[in-house]
Amino acid sequence: MAFAASEVLVSFASLSCIVFCVVLKLPQIGAIWSSKSARGVSLQSTLLEWFCYAVMMCYHFVNEYPLSTYAEYLFLNMQDMVLVLIILHFGDRPMMEALLYITGYVAIVLVLSTSSAVSNIMISLVLPLSMTSKLIQLRALWASRDASSVSSTTWFIAFYSCVARIFTTIVQTGDIPVLLTQSISSVLNCTIGLSVVYLQALKTPAKREKRA
Repeated sequence: MAFAASEVLVSFASLSCIVFCVVLKLPQIGAIWSSKSARGVSLQSTLLEWFCYAVMMCYHFVNEYPLSTYAEYLFLNMQDMVLVLIILHFGDRPMMEALLYITGYVAIVLVLSTSSAVSNIMISLVLPLSMTSKLIQLRALWASRDASSVSSTTWFIAFYSCVARIFTTIVQTGDIPVLLTQSISSVLNCTIGLSVVYLQALKTPAKREKRA
């Protein structure tokens, strides 16, 4: 009975995580597109996050973990690529820069997905790089004090997906590096989401005063 209940919870957590991650970056992409600005969204943070997603996807793949434990990374990689391109577009950056990033990403995925030795080494870098990515985003937010182009929905969905993956990882694989990464990422994702809500709330009275 307990085992059956655990299996149901794992299946629900995995499925909900994958479903949410299919649309995780769409609110952020939409926020930038509607405001025609990427102010408050860090390109460096997004690039680091994109790299971390690639490592996580390839690490699970080469270690032959169940697809249900990492399927969301397929969607997150694609969405981060689109997000990078949109940030570059509204930042008036040259298209050659976009091509370099995409070429570099493809090369990284090819190496990581064909070498378990390299993937197992690179997974140890995901935690510090993921932390750095989120701290850079936090710094960009508070430096600009402008969250008008940042979606809190994206960050709260990311928080939920990390919590769901902590549970599924404990039950299915017990992988310590993955657990550490997801645990710390959940805290930082929630912190960024709350920061966005706070900064947007500060902007709202200012807008009302201008209209008045």
